[in-house]
Amino acid sequence: MQQPENNSSLPKTLLAIFKIVLVANTVLLVILLALGASIHRSGMAQVDEMGRLTLQSFRAARPMFWGPGGLNSPLMRSFIDQLAEQKTVKNVFVYTDDKNIIFAYKAPASWQLINTESERSFRRGDSLFMYDVVNFEGRHAGGGRGHHENISGRYTICLEIDASSIMRTSRLRNISVVIAVLMEAVLLLFYGKLRRMLNAYQQSQKSLQIARQEATTGRFAAILAHEIKNPLSSIKGLVDYSLKKSTDGRVVENLERSLDEVERLAAIVDGFLTFGRPIELDRKAFNIKDCCVKAVSLLSHDFASAGKGVTTEGDGFEISADYDKLLQVFVNILLNALEAAPEASAVAIIMDPALKRVSIKNEVAPGMKIDAERLFEPFYTTKAQGSGLGMAISRKIMEIHGFDIFIEKTSPFVVVMDFRNDKK
Repeated sequence: MQQPENNSSLPKTLLAIFKIVLVANTVLLVILLALGASIHRSGMAQVDEMGRLTLQSFRAARPMFWGPGGLNSPLMRSFIDQLAEQKTVKNVFVYTDDKNIIFAYKAPASWQLINTESERSFRRGDSLFMYDVVNFEGRHAGGGRGHHENISGRYTICLEIDASSIMRTSRLRNISVVIAVLMEAVLLLFYGKLRRMLNAYQQSQKSLQIARQEATTGRFAAILAHEIKNPLSSIKGLVDYSLKKSTDGRVVENLERSLDEVERLAAIVDGFLTFGRPIELDRKAFNIKDCCVKAVSLLSHDFASAGKGVTTEGDGFEISADYDKLLQVFVNILLNALEAAPEASAVAIIMDPALKRVSIKNEVAPGMKIDAERLFEPFYTTKAQGSGLGMAISRKIMEIHGFDIFIEKTSPFVVVMDFRNDKK
């Protein structure tokens, strides 16, 4: 009995390990997103700060504009050249409101000349453009003895800063995120596939265990039935002979009761033999409704004696199966429903051609308790005179056909027979 426990624990262990991997990858994805966003913000903040400091240096250098030569003075050009020589500065240019370029380290594109009232920045491609307006209202510069040059006016200063490293970091982050998301998707798909495979494995192990139990039970039942059947036949013959010869009323009554009990035991033995031997099918096409009607006809006396009814609803449908074996299934289920139903009630047979199902529904008598999970187990019964093999044999017959049988609900009690062949 230890082996099935090991087999059942293996899928749980694999699922637990895979869940840990899945959660770890999810955490890694979240950390990657947060870290990438933080690095991007930090890098752009550094670039912005550098640009603002550079523009502020222009403000601090305004006295150079007032000197001889203004922007064209050697001192001012040296200052701008030093700025432009920085690795992160790609271009420096100054222009007026009418977009006349006063100075340019490199020739700017026309779209880079914008009119702005205040400091402004934007990104385009791998560059960050930052603008600042410097006003020189009423300023005059001395050009020599007795000479003054009016440089009053407004100038727009632009810095083009290289943000390619930040953009590369962003692209690498985006690629990493895409890879992580793809990994997450693959893991989720694999997890779903693994879960389905493990569920199928567990189901097959469960079915194998049931098959082993049924095989053991079947062998035991066959041996037991074989040992009982011959002496039981002898007892039945002797009782029957005595019944014919006896004239005493009390003896006759006792012999008749004994004969009934012997016949009941013979029916139980036949059930043992049916459960123990392999079932061979003789398939043919027929309408399931014919089988239902036949089963109701066979049990009409039982229903009438119990004061209970039986109804048939829906249309039949064609199946390919062993007619006699399925008739046995219907008889077994109807007998169970009849015995479980309360007085003056009816058992309903509901056929659904769209789903290829037949449902047998009955109310349950007060005080009767039925364990739905054990209903199809061999020898499980709530009846005083039952062998507990009827429903087990019914399930065996259905499964050999490739059909399914299950309990849909318990209040009211509904047994469903599913005749779809794709279940096999």
